[in-house]
Amino acid sequence: MKEFIKFREVESKDFKKIHKWLNEKHVREFFQPEEISLEQVISKYQPRLDENHPVKMHMALLDNNVFAYIQSYRVMDFPKHSKTIEEVHGFSIDYFIGEPQNINRGLGSQMINSYVTFVASELIPDEKDCFVSIRKDNLKSIHACKNAGFTEVRSVIEDGYPCLVLQKEIE
Repeated sequence: MKEFIKFREVESKDFKKIHKWLNEKHVREFFQPEEISLEQVISKYQPRLDENHPVKMHMALLDNNVFAYIQSYRVMDFPKHSKTIEEVHGFSIDYFIGEPQNINRGLGSQMINSYVTFVASELIPDEKDCFVSIRKDNLKSIHACKNAGFTEVRSVIEDGYPCLVLQKEIE
């Protein structure tokens, strides 16, 4: 059954939830390898609340309950990322499902697909490609992206890990 997923901007009140999620075992495996304190979360994410910051942060909601974090940014705004994924156009997304009871339910591909559509229509309408870089051992995330319409583009090394770059063309 397809669930209806909505998005809202991250607010400072979300930092405690993000902190909790970043320290969950399933999130630490691929997204946040080191334990992170609430103060570190605030330090990292607070500047992104500024409307002029290049990273746009959102909470994903299912039945009006937050269950995931997802963010988007133009590839060209982050030269290191652009060089790593070997792209200069488009936008990228990063994400994780924070609530353990919502993993392995097929929500990842629905969330990714809905978010890419949202970003392409509302946030970055002049870009027609979305890119993700996923560690090759993160099979669930690769599967979710492929189910959301992404295709493999190339292999790269990111932060010392073998990764796949996947692309979704927006029509």
